[in-house]
Amino acid sequence: MLNKVYTIAFTLLLVTGLFAQQQTQPQQIPYHEPVIPEQVRNSRPDTAPPIETEVIVGAAVRHDDSSNNSNGGDDSQVVTGEFVAAENASNNIKQVQFGAAESGQPPRVASSGRTAAAANTGGATAQESQINAMIGAKFVQMQRPQELPGGHNQIWRVYDITPYTQQRGIDPATKPEQTIIDWIIRQTGDKTWHSEPVGFLNATPEKIYVYHTLDVHRRVAEIIDRFVNPNAAGEGFTFRLISVGSPDWLTRAHSVLQPITTQTPGVQGWVVERGNYPAMMQDLAKRSDYREHCPPQYLIPNGCRYQVVRSRPRSYLRDVQASAQAPGYINDTQTVDEGLSFDFVPLTCLDGVYTDVMLNIAIVQVDQMLPITVELPTQDNPRARHTIETPLIVPFKLDGQIRWLKDRILILDLGMQPLPEVVTGETKGIISGIKKATATGANRGRADYLLFIEKAK
Repeated sequence: MLNKVYTIAFTLLLVTGLFAQQQTQPQQIPYHEPVIPEQVRNSRPDTAPPIETEVIVGAAVRHDDSSNNSNGGDDSQVVTGEFVAAENASNNIKQVQFGAAESGQPPRVASSGRTAAAANTGGATAQESQINAMIGAKFVQMQRPQELPGGHNQIWRVYDITPYTQQRGIDPATKPEQTIIDWIIRQTGDKTWHSEPVGFLNATPEKIYVYHTLDVHRRVAEIIDRFVNPNAAGEGFTFRLISVGSPDWLTRAHSVLQPITTQTPGVQGWVVERGNYPAMMQDLAKRSDYREHCPPQYLIPNGCRYQVVRSRPRSYLRDVQASAQAPGYINDTQTVDEGLSFDFVPLTCLDGVYTDVMLNIAIVQVDQMLPITVELPTQDNPRARHTIETPLIVPFKLDGQIRWLKDRILILDLGMQPLPEVVTGETKGIISGIKKATATGANRGRADYLLFIEKAK
């Protein structure tokens, strides 16, 4: 009987121990080796596959990157429709990363320093709170988004502009990428980048970064194509700026001019055949009031900016203030830059037939200084009076874009505009050689400016 009791007790202890051991041991999960795509396994066995990025060279100009990699990186090229995308995975370019390039998904912003709990609850880490404190906003609330807004199917692309900025001998100090940005904003409109849908436009000397809708990308690609187009890389243009004292030059030249549309009031435009251009210039040069301000001695390459600034400061006494130091007052002297500035960018269309020119012309003339008498008593002279001045400024500004057939000569008549001059009756240093046209019946201090642009042969 006692042996049976011992046997039952031993059996219970053994069963209880086995049950406890089973509860404490971790559950064994069968291991299945992951299936790695053959392309990734064969391409780079020691490293993970890189995240793809795209560099768009343009819709019409294909880019063939055949350069050798010095650090052993692999090149990947993706051709999707009209876009040619290529990127060297080892070029160490700092870009916003995205995984689904062809799906058009917005680029995700890396969330370093932010825990999963903070991301789910909308809270901020200590690092983000410190950054917000450094920003110093007093009333506005801020939050860090996890990705760019994509409610309008915006897409992210990077356009390569090195064929324009680095292969045409352009001085990097002139920031040639800014010329492309200016042209894109002019074509797409400033509101496109500062309203709904959310988008951005940025540039470096090598790339243009664009995040916007497909329609905007089409327009951007067409513009950048024109800058990097190798077929127009060798084209150049010359311009000539002259003035005459009266617009009556049209009497003899009207029959050979073909009008074109201009958007600026007071500015007229024409084109003239190359065969009629020399005779017309000879007639203009015979006039006694003919003055040439910018002769056609510079060749401006296609897509490059050319600037002319001819001005001089003109000082005047703006105000007088009391002072405790002798002589009891302080003169507030200011200056006005009087003269002419000219900004010129020609850009051939992809069809090779038409050319656009982006013009920015500004003329500033001080017609006269209006005197004003003010009283400023001092200890030495309680009834002291001083004469201050207010400048009467006559400005002119042209900021526009004009298209014409590039095998003809473009002529723009800016109208009767200010002719900067000095009190001696003769211009000095502003536009050399120009004199008052009063002897020829023209208005005092005014001239009819004519601009000629032609493609170099």
